Amino acid sequence: MVNRETRCRDPSSASPPVRRVREQLLHRLRDLSLGDLVPDRRVAPRGLGSVVLLDARGRLQRSLQVAEGSLTQCPVSPRDALRPAVREGAHSMVFVHNYPSGDPSPSADDVDLTERLRAASELVDVLARDHVILAASGYLSFVEAGRWRR
Repeated sequence: MVNRETRCRDPSSASPPVRRVREQLLHRLRDLSLGDLVPDRRVAPRGLGSVVLLDARGRLQRSLQVAEGSLTQCPVSPRDALRPAVREGAHSMVFVHNYPSGDPSPSADDVDLTERLRAASELVDVLARDHVILAASGYLSFVEAGRWRR
């Protein structure tokens, strides 16, 4: 379980591209209630996985759902997660999924999935920028939590 104090909520601590992506995500999440960017995953009754595709300047290209699971799990294959990025010619992407339980703390499976998605994205030359877990009680960004190796 991640100590909630390890999460960085200070926007100035992230690199400019990560900060810009996070600000776009948070702005859209607040203003659109996740509607256009990621349909309201925080309160969905089942696990849903999405990818947010970005251009070379970190601007939003598109957001797509790539997996649907159950109340307790949402299996995401790297092939399904990366297919839209390759097809759309995205420069980079953010992986997003929800936790219907309400607690955004990542499981061991989430950490493993994050590493698999990062390794696969490197093979297809798409920059993986973050993995964000959304929940009713908040969110966890692997980058902000310091769990994203550079």
